[in-house]
Amino acid sequence: MTDVTQETDAFDADRAAGLPQKSSLPIVLAAGGAIALGVGVFLALRGSSDPAETHEAKGAPGESSAATGPGAMGPIVNLDSFVVNLNDAEELHYLKCTIAVELTDPKWAPQFERQTVRIRNGVLLYLSSLKLAETVGIANKEKIQTALRERTTELAGAPMVKAIYLTEFVLQ
Repeated sequence: MTDVTQETDAFDADRAAGLPQKSSLPIVLAAGGAIALGVGVFLALRGSSDPAETHEAKGAPGESSAATGPGAMGPIVNLDSFVVNLNDAEELHYLKCTIAVELTDPKWAPQFERQTVRIRNGVLLYLSSLKLAETVGIANKEKIQTALRERTTELAGAPMVKAIYLTEFVLQ
C-alpha cells in the first residue's frame, strides 16, 4: 500500500524537475468536437425529416405551391456596382450603389439578362440625376427603390420586376 504523501511528494518532484504536466486540453477538444458533431447531425436530420413532406413543399410539376406564391422570393439578378457623381453644383459627391433585381418569375430571367446593358444605362442615368439630399435617410432610399423598380420595368418592356434591393449604398 502506498502512502498518499509519497505520491504527492513524487508529483511535486516531477513538477519541480520541469517534467511536462498532463493537460486537460485534449479532453476539452474532444468534448467540443463531439458537441459540434452532434449539432451537425441534428441539423442535417431536421432538414430532411420526411421525404413526403419535402415533396409537398416543392409541389408537383405544373401545380402552384406556397413556394411560388405571392410571398415567395423570385429569381435574383445582380446588376453589379454603380459609381456615380451626384448632381450637386455646390460640392462633388459620389454614390457607390450595388443593386439586385428580384424578378416575378424565373421565365423572365433570360430576357432580363439580355437587356442588362440597357437597364444598367437607365439606372446609371437615374442615380447620377440625384442630389445628395435625395439619397440620405431610409425614406429617400425607399423612394429610390420604387423609382428604380418603375424604371427597370419600363426598360425591360414587361412586368417582370418584383422588387429592387440596394445591397450596397455608400456616399462620399
